[in-house]
Formats: sequence, C-alpha cells, structure tokens
Amino acid sequence: MQVIYFVCLCQLDLFLFAGNCLKIPHLYPCATVLDYFFTYFLTFFWFLTIINAINLVDIMDGLAASISLCACISFACIGYFFKNITMVSWALIISGALISFLFYNKPHAKIYLGDAGSLMLGGVLSLIPFLITTGGSLYNYNNFLGGAIILGIPLMETLLLIVIRTYKKIPFYLGSQDHFVCFLRKKKWGDWKILFFVYVIALYLYFVAQMFFLKKISLIATFLQLSILLFFSFFTIYYKKCID
Repeated sequence: MQVIYFVCLCQLDLFLFAGNCLKIPHLYPCATVLDYFFTYFLTFFWFLTIINAINLVDIMDGLAASISLCACISFACIGYFFKNITMVSWALIISGALISFLFYNKPHAKIYLGDAGSLMLGGVLSLIPFLITTGGSLYNYNNFLGGAIILGIPLMETLLLIVIRTYKKIPFYLGSQDHFVCFLRKKKWGDWKILFFVYVIALYLYFVAQMFFLKKISLIATFLQLSILLFFSFFTIYYKKCID
C-alpha cells in the first residue's frame, strides 16, 4: 500500500506540472477558464492513456521494459539532436535503470515490474514529451504527436485491445487473451523472437518520428508511414491463416 500511495503522489505531481506546461499557443495570451479546463483534461487523458498502455503490455518477460527502453533511447536521440540536455539526461537515466533491470527481467525472468513498476514507468514516459523542443519551441502539439509515434507500440496495443474486446462484447477493462503476444505465441513464436519483432517496430517508429521532427516528411506522409506499419503489424500478428 505504501508503494501504491507513493506512485499516486508522484503521478499527481507530474500531472500538475504537465498541466501547467501544456498550453494552447495561440489561445494562451487570452486564455479563458474553458481553455484551462481543456488543457488539464487533455493532460489527464494523455497521462491516463500512456500509464495504462505500459501496464497493458506488461504481460511477458522483458516486454514492457524493452518497449520502454526503446522509447527512452529514441527520446534521448531526439533530445541530443535538438541539444536538449534535460531531455537527454532524463531519458538516459531511465535507460540505464531499464538496462540493468532487463538483465534480470529478460525471458525466464527472476524479477518483475508488477503493477507499481509499470504504472510508475508509464508515468515517467508520459512526462518526457513535455520536455521535447523542436526549433526552440516548447509545448508544441507537434512535439506530442512525435512522442505518440515513439510510444506507438503500447498505444496501438491499447487501441486494438479496446476494439477487439468491444467486438467480442467484453468490457475493455477486463483481461483477455487478445494481446498481440498471445497471437504470436499461437504462431509458435518464442519470447526472444517476439522481443526482436518489437525492437524492429520501435526502430521504424523512431525513424518516422525523427523525420517528422526534422520536417523531412509532412503530416500526411507521416500518417501514411504509420498506416503501412499498422497494416504490416496487423497482418503479421492477427492473420488467422498464419496460425498453426
């Protein structure tokens, strides 16, 4: 209970900090009470989504930690490119902790994240996009879109679970065997092969996010790239004829 209480306090502190940061640039000089309510609601929704997304993917040894590590390294690389020392330091500190943790959490794990660990990790990852600066601009909505791209694996997992469970008339908040890991295991994929698949997808998401931040591709091209990735992932994971 003490751990859960500590997690709740940390999440509340992060939420209040981020809510003050996430402003609407063109409305802020004449912001109304409604604008501030919208700001805090959007911040709350962002934190709630990312925290639960990381918790949802924590169903296999090394999975949540690997996804989080890939996201942190991606954030660190982007922060280094834009000379954002705060973001780089934050991401590398978490990366170092995750690398040490993965040594014992890899398949046939000896230690586990648990709910407290995954919720705390989700809270930290949901805060990092607030530190992104592109071209000297802070708290830009494009920065959060780039952050969502980097965190695409847990976000896509959450979205697909909601869709599948709704289709099966199962409450989306109840557990089920509809995680992408479960489908890949039905195709006789081992844990290490699944982790390698996750690393490849995470690398692709990083390159898409980096090109988006550098304005090498437009918003439409970014969504096209993500659509191609989503189709490839969906075909690989859920195509029934591939399941033995």
